[in-house]
Amino acid sequence: MHSNRRSRPLVLMIEDDPEAWVIFGKILNYNGYDATCVLTGQQGYAAAQNDNPAIILLDMSLPDMDGTQVMRMLREGGLNGIPVVALTARPPNHSSVTAERGGFARCLEKPVSPLYVLQTVEAVIGRAPAPGVGSPPQFREIAPPSAC
Repeated sequence: MHSNRRSRPLVLMIEDDPEAWVIFGKILNYNGYDATCVLTGQQGYAAAQNDNPAIILLDMSLPDMDGTQVMRMLREGGLNGIPVVALTARPPNHSSVTAERGGFARCLEKPVSPLYVLQTVEAVIGRAPAPGVGSPPQFREIAPPSAC
């Protein structure tokens, strides 16, 4: 793992839904974060090792593996210091995803508001909200999903 010199915290999204990339990426980017996205658990593990993100947003149903497998790989790979927020379409009480049992910082049930994702990221990494949070953002364009 190498050290990155970033002026903005990096949010790694491991998510196979391109619509989520665009929506979450725009609000995170507008509010002072860099956001990068990958489609699979394997890609997510590699990106976490190489890019040293401040936080990971992890979809629990990925095409190549379950989110709990990705979490296990991260922890066994020495990436314990990176907080991970689980994103799940299943209610947490009906799934194996719980913050206590899985080692997740939080568990968010989809569909989830982009503003709530932003607030969760800020709360988990202990960063003060960016000025103007809560007002309608003026989004800057980010790379289309195919470029993530």
